[in-house]
Amino acid sequence: MADTRLKSKVEAALFIAGRPLSLAEICKAVNYDNEQDVSRIIEELRTEYQSRDSALEIASTSNNKYVLQLKPVFPEIIAKLAPPGLLTLGALKTLSLIALKQPIKQHEVIKIRGSHAYKYIHQLEEKGFIESTPEGRSKILKTSQLFADYFGLDYDLKKLKMQLRWKMRKEGLSAELLKIPEIDEAENT
Repeated sequence: MADTRLKSKVEAALFIAGRPLSLAEICKAVNYDNEQDVSRIIEELRTEYQSRDSALEIASTSNNKYVLQLKPVFPEIIAKLAPPGLLTLGALKTLSLIALKQPIKQHEVIKIRGSHAYKYIHQLEEKGFIESTPEGRSKILKTSQLFADYFGLDYDLKKLKMQLRWKMRKEGLSAELLKIPEIDEAENT
């Protein structure tokens, strides 16, 4: 049946992407132009994963994108078997600071994280997680659309910051651990 083949292709696209995909991106990947059919197939796959109590799930992001991911209830397995991360701990801390304080001047990041942060900022720009705009002798840093997509966050800056703070509290992460001052203060940005 053609529908079964299409379902397998959609599942393969979600698996191999490793990041949230829009319906349009999935349709393009599987060479199929009916987003309604693909949406129905994604819902069928979600139901199948749920009904067999799988370790995997298809999650939807606030940006109407879908990602095939490991359920977050298996941290001990992830810690033991996952390959080294895309980013080092230092780069992740720098990215967290930028995401929570954005837009932020590069010299402010360096003041908080130290001069080694120049290297992390360069890596984050290369990987497309942050964008910079020159301002005088410094740069203004902010996260990119790829950052929001990759981490399943909203594009809206205010919502993104709220989501990050909520996730940090949920995971028991503190501002002190990340060396981010005044992280829990309400911001107007």
